[in-house]
Amino acid sequence: GRSLGRSSGHSFSFRKAAAGITLTILLLCIIAYSFHSRSVLTAGCFVAAGFVLWVEEYRLSFAFVVLAVFPSLPCVGIDYLFIVSPTGVGMAMGSAAFVTYARRVDFLLPVTCLAAASLIVWYSDSVRAAGGDPGIVSSMFAWVVLITSVVVPRWFVARNRYPSLLLQLSCLAPPLLLLSVGYEILLYAALVVALVSSEGLFQKISGPTAVAVGSLMLTSLLYYSFFATGNIASVSSFDLPSVYRLQSQFDKGLMGVLLIVKLWIPLLAIVTAMRTFFPSQKYFFAVFTATISLSDMIALYFFCCLRTEGSWKQIGHSISCYVITNLLTLILLVLWFVSHLFVPAKR
Repeated sequence: GRSLGRSSGHSFSFRKAAAGITLTILLLCIIAYSFHSRSVLTAGCFVAAGFVLWVEEYRLSFAFVVLAVFPSLPCVGIDYLFIVSPTGVGMAMGSAAFVTYARRVDFLLPVTCLAAASLIVWYSDSVRAAGGDPGIVSSMFAWVVLITSVVVPRWFVARNRYPSLLLQLSCLAPPLLLLSVGYEILLYAALVVALVSSEGLFQKISGPTAVAVGSLMLTSLLYYSFFATGNIASVSSFDLPSVYRLQSQFDKGLMGVLLIVKLWIPLLAIVTAMRTFFPSQKYFFAVFTATISLSDMIALYFFCCLRTEGSWKQIGHSISCYVITNLLTLILLVLWFVSHLFVPAKR
């Protein structure tokens, strides 16, 4: 009887380890191929939805199914500009309903910032469509909203309070709304739902299993948020509508910084969520180092795929894949320190 129990326990552990290794390899392959085709991220979202459905996390599974839609859409651009303001209004109304229902006074300022950002987007886009200039007053209000939204989480931390994950992610929505030119704000809303729904998953697991799942989720969502809407195309084409609500006059330095900030906001939201799930420095550092290791594996793959022969396009594409992977690793290091401002660590 003991030998049978021990044998079945070892068999269960072996199946568990084999399933984890298989899932890791599958996700790494999906991430690597997503550099060549964004639509492959849709398959990755369905894989993640199936996994969380297996552990009976139905809300999170539905959130991953919604996230699967965005990589199949065309790259974000000015053709989707009409989506931005209604999405902001919808998010503000939903947040206001939540404040009223849950009686969460701490959400009043983020909701106000979100409503103000939606109003600025609507006014600025309307004036631009009519061939006018919104003026410096509109830009000043936009900067006030952006700075206020970023400062709010740090203010709660300074008062020795631990803000909820939804509050922290809500504070990052107004800056992204001001910098949006399409459905990337919709993707952020879906990403917030997925991250908030993930709290139930991490309450069910602990120890090494939680670290493994956390590192896989962090790695996958980092690459997903970077490629899902084709945001990198905004940087390469220097899409001015992304920044004119904050800077109406051409300034390539400031505009370039704002475009990079736009790319970093979803990444910061994901890292902040993981720090919330792993408040202990020991466990979060384990998740962080495991994520760095997974990113290094992807970088090693692209290093082996570097080309020195062929067309300039083929050579440049192989180099850019390797460089982007290493840049994302460096960005992750920066965001790891920035996340300390949003979520205080517990020893």
